[in-house]
Amino acid sequence: MAYAATVTVTPITAHLGDRVQEGFSVTIAETGAKNTDQWDTAGAGTGVTLAGVTDTDWLPAMGRIVRYVADLTAGTGTTLDPVVGTVTDPASTPTSVVLENGTAADPIDLQPADGAAYYAPTGILYGRNVVNDATADHAITTKILILSGW
Repeated sequence: MAYAATVTVTPITAHLGDRVQEGFSVTIAETGAKNTDQWDTAGAGTGVTLAGVTDTDWLPAMGRIVRYVADLTAGTGTTLDPVVGTVTDPASTPTSVVLENGTAADPIDLQPADGAAYYAPTGILYGRNVVNDATADHAITTKILILSGW
């Protein structure tokens, strides 16, 4: 099965008294995934649905990932070991890594204290869920919550 990823981005606005907090919910549905496949929030080669957003540079250049949940829903692999960064193949450029899992597992639920801050001038994040099997038969669902700014 050929790799495919559908990325859905939904802007969130929360009114907290006199304060307004802007954020995004990002849902990624991968099929035909293997250990080297990568998604990105620009949707290069994939389908991207932007709920209520029309600009191509839609994620904030400065933000914090406050929660990252990934679930291996099908395939021969048994664990995930995700990494997210600001360049393609983020694990190969350690200075670009924003969020990295510590121990492979399934499901993954990362909630870094104070969020994982990033600066991505293009507003694009790249990620690999790194399943522990090279067979291209995995389905993975990922949900990322991002707050704008630091």
